[in-house]
Amino acid sequence: MRSFWGRVGRRGLVLTAVLALVCAGCAGATASSSASHSSSQASPTASDSAVSSAPPSATASASASAGGSEAPSATPTVAPSATSSAMADPLPSVPPAPSGTWGSINWTALPASPEFGAQTLSAGSLFQVFGWSRGYVGFALTPGQPTAEQMADGINPSSTLVSSYSADGVHWHPGQRLDTSGAPDLAVIRTVIEGPAGLLAVGWWGSCGSEYLDSLWTSTDGISWTPVNVSEAFGLQPLPIAHISGGAAGYVAVAYKGAAVWTSKDGRVWQRVPLDTGSLENALINDGTAVSGGFILAGTEGTSDCGASIAPEGPTPAPVFTKAAVWWSDDGSSWAHVSLPGARAASGYQETWVSHLSGQSLLVVDDDYSSVLSSRSAWTSSDGRTWASIKLPVDINQSAIIANGQHNLVVEPAQVPDNLGYPYVVSGPLGLRTIDEGFQLLSLGQTGSVPDLLYRNWDGPYAYGMVALGPTGIVVTNADGSQLWFGAPSAQ
Repeated sequence: MRSFWGRVGRRGLVLTAVLALVCAGCAGATASSSASHSSSQASPTASDSAVSSAPPSATASASASAGGSEAPSATPTVAPSATSSAMADPLPSVPPAPSGTWGSINWTALPASPEFGAQTLSAGSLFQVFGWSRGYVGFALTPGQPTAEQMADGINPSSTLVSSYSADGVHWHPGQRLDTSGAPDLAVIRTVIEGPAGLLAVGWWGSCGSEYLDSLWTSTDGISWTPVNVSEAFGLQPLPIAHISGGAAGYVAVAYKGAAVWTSKDGRVWQRVPLDTGSLENALINDGTAVSGGFILAGTEGTSDCGASIAPEGPTPAPVFTKAAVWWSDDGSSWAHVSLPGARAASGYQETWVSHLSGQSLLVVDDDYSSVLSSRSAWTSSDGRTWASIKLPVDINQSAIIANGQHNLVVEPAQVPDNLGYPYVVSGPLGLRTIDEGFQLLSLGQTGSVPDLLYRNWDGPYAYGMVALGPTGIVVTNADGSQLWFGAPSAQ
């Protein structure tokens, strides 16, 4: 039986085109206004100074030199004040995480702090955390409350998005209030991707069971953020963008049903991939990403079966048989087809996705729903060009895998069966597994104050931004920011 994560994801793919039109009115319900941010903030520790070699005020010049990208917003950052003497520091020193495969996690529950949530944000706010090579970033998203006049005029005020940052995942500091004027329906930060120009934060709208690109911001230091004009970057599209990923070489965006694909070196200027020529002519692209040296697209390839039967009343439509494949490009312009060993052709619906595991390791998965009994195939690669088949359990879905370039986690929220027998996410402890260098799935032991999470209703199955991997370990937050945990990993 498939997990609730996979079940919801497939339903969204099948129904999205209809829901996006029918539910246009309810998408506006996620738009939001502003909230105040407390002036009582923690002072940075010595380790936090490593987040950036330049202070926030110097970010504009740093960004201008990063591949010609625009300078960040002039919105000032809030200078941290002295830490309250009454605040006990549970982890005054946080060492780097050990290399190699982790065996266990020891958890520490962190004291409440204004930088991550509940003390300063109004009811209904969402706090999220993400990791990268130089630390961690947080986002507090507060829904807007329209005035009576705005409600009468049908106006939905913009959401408020306030950032925070930490070098070690324990000591947090206030960042800036991000520009959300171009994000009318922002509901959640789906992911933060580290690439050659820094960080790319991806905002999504999520009403009525659909999740698509709403907004983008870039940052060179995790402190100062600059919005990207999505309309200018991608142009007017008949279908929304359903996937954005990336890595060392850049970023990849894929529209719903593979209608269009783009690549980018900096997250601001996007180049459209020609899908009707060369090796991509008969491809349906589902997903993509990037590693050091180039870009990878994952999808299916196929043509009609010339041996279709002919009925007395006329020819029947020739079935299209497709099988999973990947495509590689050094520069995002010229693409080479790469076969996946053992990929099987099928005439029904297939869903193919690609995820990072650690370093250059990649995972491509093809779920075949062409028969009553669906099947799964999976392949791994260390360079995107040579692939080997592996076995992967059916309960692992793309949204469950979190990676930071060195390690990966397969996150399992607490679940109970619903009235139909399907797993349903509830509040409770996390289960954590990892895929090791030999592509074996290992369970991680957990000690200490193991996180017990409160999920938000609509996005609870996915837990976007609730678990972050960074240079010192794992940071976990409740969806409302009322509690934060730090997990110190061990090889034992």
